[in-house]
Amino acid sequence: MLGLKRGTVSLVSDHNTWSQLFDAEKNSLEKILGDNVVAIKHVGSTAIKGVLAKPIIDIRIAMRLFDDKKLKHIEQILNSLGYTRMHDFPGRIFFAKGPEEKRTYYISLVKEDDEREWDNTILFRDYLRNHEEAREAYNQLKQTLLKKYADNRTLYTKGKEDFIENIIYKAKLSFKK
Repeated sequence: MLGLKRGTVSLVSDHNTWSQLFDAEKNSLEKILGDNVVAIKHVGSTAIKGVLAKPIIDIRIAMRLFDDKKLKHIEQILNSLGYTRMHDFPGRIFFAKGPEEKRTYYISLVKEDDEREWDNTILFRDYLRNHEEAREAYNQLKQTLLKKYADNRTLYTKGKEDFIENIIYKAKLSFKK
């Protein structure tokens, strides 16, 4: 089942439909966004088989240009698809789809050459896809954090930061070999 109340945490096992849901959303986004984007990727735990995940599809969209005119146009397109602009972070603009009671999709718009918001996100995803022991450790951490912070998504997310940074470091080292 897709969707989660804003600010809360719930984890579910790998769900076979997540990649299908992402593919359908990606197809809709590609048709309507066209050449405004470089790539659209499924990221986050729903993109990694065997990892417990919040039932929200997390999407990264890499853009060539990040100017105000282009962003305003893309925001209007995303609004027409049910997305709401939620936060502007350094290097990333975050949108959510669905009412607060049931968020279903997240989109982050990032610059195509942004190492932290694009490259590192993909490195983390791919490392976990290819390393079972890392997936198991991530699941254990997520379950521990869920017990403490089921009603505080901010603290739950913060509790994962060191693990994520460590995995990104390992992923970068594995490419240097």
